[in-house]
Amino acid sequence: MVIPAFDARATIVDAVKSALDQRDVEVRVLVGDDGSSDGTAEIVEALGESRVEVLRGEHSGIPVVLNRLLERVETPLVARQDADDRSHPDRLAQQVRFLHAHENIDVVGSAFRYLGGPPAASFPYTESPTLARWQTFFWCPLSIATVTARTSALAIGFDPDFDVAEDYEFYCRNRSRLAFASLPEPLVEVRRHADSTTARRPERVRELTLRALEALLERTLSRPVNPEVAAALYYPDEVGDANVYGRAIELILELEALELTANDLEEKTREEIQNDATERIRRLLGRGTLSSPRDVLPHFPAWIRRNPGRAIGELAAMGARRVRELAAEWVARRGTV
Repeated sequence: MVIPAFDARATIVDAVKSALDQRDVEVRVLVGDDGSSDGTAEIVEALGESRVEVLRGEHSGIPVVLNRLLERVETPLVARQDADDRSHPDRLAQQVRFLHAHENIDVVGSAFRYLGGPPAASFPYTESPTLARWQTFFWCPLSIATVTARTSALAIGFDPDFDVAEDYEFYCRNRSRLAFASLPEPLVEVRRHADSTTARRPERVRELTLRALEALLERTLSRPVNPEVAAALYYPDEVGDANVYGRAIELILELEALELTANDLEEKTREEIQNDATERIRRLLGRGTLSSPRDVLPHFPAWIRRNPGRAIGELAAMGARRVRELAAEWVARRGTV
């Protein structure tokens, strides 16, 4: 297991012990100390554990540390954990069994729970690699702190320019090359605190997340996509322009058509992608109406224009087919993305 660590004195021992306490698997732990100034490396070394090795280096960021750690991995499988999280004792055994049983999967994650709290239900990860591939257009399909992977997959490497959101960039860049899946059980406990990267640098996280998404969309469509429209896919609640919502709906429909025609999919998987796309369209329709009714209403049919307040409730209860019809009516009133 590889654990990048920077100034993690308060949590690193707990994290390392949770890795060593795994059941039914042999574990070696590599801790990458990213130039810590609080004695993180010394604390780990003081454990005196032969299965733990510390690699020290100057402060260079998580992607560089991860790449350095992965160069030292000699086993066919490798797991990843954060220095402030804890793994369930059966985490690795379950993920290793899954990878052995599914040779087509390269990287498997899991659901997680916040320390002292319930499972993080807002992250509906999937065991279906095809659905995970589709969902990469809209969010990070795996929590990097929960993954176990074939070493050859992670050895592709993380982009050093992504000092945050390095996991999402990796998934976007390798979306067509690797297969991802996630187990439904929460096998990792994630620590939430004010000093986490996400909490300290939300603007940087957003910037690099969208950079990775825009690059993915350009590769997929062979053309650039308006940055505001791309942002509406990943951050639909942060857009205030109804026109952007409309263009995002068109983009979802285009991506869905490509996904359904470019791959030989089972009927169940096709339905999962279509259902997921429908719910994303429903959300954009509702947000567009709420955010800027004067702009959005001309694009809606007359029944919505007459009573937009009532329309919000009807959108929530509307069947999938009607949502699609409404989206098509909107698209018919607009140009292309």
